[in-house]
Amino acid sequence: VWLKIKDIKDAIKDTKHLLGLSKDKPSYGKYSWIAKAEFWSFFGEAALFLVTGSILWFSWQSLAFMPPQYLLSARYIHAGFAMVSVCGVAFHSYMVHFNPENFRIDRCIFTGAVSEEEAKERYPLWHEEIQRGGKIDAE
Repeated sequence: VWLKIKDIKDAIKDTKHLLGLSKDKPSYGKYSWIAKAEFWSFFGEAALFLVTGSILWFSWQSLAFMPPQYLLSARYIHAGFAMVSVCGVAFHSYMVHFNPENFRIDRCIFTGAVSEEEAKERYPLWHEEIQRGGKIDAE
């Protein structure tokens, strides 16, 4: 699930499509640029929360080796990213659960299986790779 140059191109193409500047919509493999961005943002946010949360939790110990302004900065960064995380959960909920394409719920989270029609529609590059009989890359 590594980010690749194609993902950046897909993000630009997708943005142009959403803004009505282009009729072309990118074709996705097993994981779209949105899924990869969500995946990696989780780890970035977790690292940030770990560092800032530790500074806040152990504030007296932290003040022994850093100026008090850093403690205040850690507080604002921690609170700001908490709000960003809430927005991320709302975005994820819409894209996965409340999106008209998936509404009520996308059953593949329980089974791990996707119908061939769904794979052809949502993940055309992945579907083509499976049809060719090639090795399925986990990306």
